[in-house]
Amino acid sequence: MATSLVVVVLLASVQVVTRVAAQISYARTPQAERTARAKSAALHWLQAELDYLRSRGYGYLTDAYLRCRGGNCPPGWREVDGGAAVERTITPASKEPGESPLPRDFATAVVRLEVEGLEGCSESSDSCVISVMRARVRLYRGETDSDPFVEGATSVVRR
Repeated sequence: MATSLVVVVLLASVQVVTRVAAQISYARTPQAERTARAKSAALHWLQAELDYLRSRGYGYLTDAYLRCRGGNCPPGWREVDGGAAVERTITPASKEPGESPLPRDFATAVVRLEVEGLEGCSESSDSCVISVMRARVRLYRGETDSDPFVEGATSVVRR
């Protein structure tokens, strides 16, 4: 009985050690290193883009949103989801001055603006003011990719 138990434990241990060794060897492959470098570059760019949007500020974001809602989108912007949001696609050729270039091996990014908060609204008044905008950024490897490689969001508040 004791011998059977020892054999079962040894076999289980060998299986665990084999799996760990396989994971370690994969982590050192060139493919895994390329994926890690791409993820790092994408996350750095994503943070830089969110910082850029925050630096442009509330006025820039609300102006783009309100102009599109009024049918006069700024260059590069378009209304989406029946007017619930506006978007701008960033390519290497269409980035704005001061905006970081897309990382190498990435084709496009999309900035999406949504209203997150309103103030001053009442049933007797249409004079609502956007108090908070949500800016979502998605970075894509290929021009036709449907799933982003990385994505993030920030809120910009009216002061």
